[in-house]
Amino acid sequence: MRLPATSSKMCNLYSITTNQAAITALFRVVNRYVGNLAPMPGVFPDYKAPIVRNGAGGRELVTARWGMPSSQHALMEATKKRAAKLEAKGKSVDFKAIATATPRGRTIGQVLQQFWKRVGANMEIEQIDQATIVPRAFMRQFQLTPWRIVDLADPDPQMYANFHTGSPVALANYSNPELDRLLEHARTTADVAQRTEDYCAITRLINKEAIWFWTFQNTYYAIASAKLKGLPKIYGGVIDVSDAWME
Repeated sequence: MRLPATSSKMCNLYSITTNQAAITALFRVVNRYVGNLAPMPGVFPDYKAPIVRNGAGGRELVTARWGMPSSQHALMEATKKRAAKLEAKGKSVDFKAIATATPRGRTIGQVLQQFWKRVGANMEIEQIDQATIVPRAFMRQFQLTPWRIVDLADPDPQMYANFHTGSPVALANYSNPELDRLLEHARTTADVAQRTEDYCAITRLINKEAIWFWTFQNTYYAIASAKLKGLPKIYGGVIDVSDAWME
């Protein structure tokens, strides 16, 4: 990995031209999990690149996200600056958001309205019957629409359907080759650690591009005796005790 020759200080533009065999020999890598590592003329923050780390079985070559993640405060300030630049050009950020025609829908809409106001955007609430939200979403008759994602143990069915190019459920009509690659790799590898890294990278990309944003989530609780061991995480409100035991 090297900095550009013209760089006189630390920057975010890196390239990797060293092949996998040379990296393995140089760092005495025991295990490799990067597949066919092609040259990378550009390595960018928030995306994957090969790294060498100490694993349980020795040094290993893996791909991982790199770069310093921004704080929530920094992201909010950056969003405000972008909105201010648009306003300076005479382009205000105005859009309409769909909400259900219920008191709860109005309340949620007003909360989101205040959120967007903080970053300089004007959101108008359009309340409609809940039964018409899905048809309008599939016809792409919206600027911002609510959508529910089922809580599954495996994120693949929902993530692939909602974000892969060409999927009929990819409501935002967003297309990104890097996102497609991550989704395809995550559904084909059996390596749990690799899948976790893939979905973390997918989430960061979705948040960065603002394709979707999550407003709230369900939280499930299970209260059990201290003698009950091996209770797994809860998905969809279902408690799986097939591998649990009592001491």
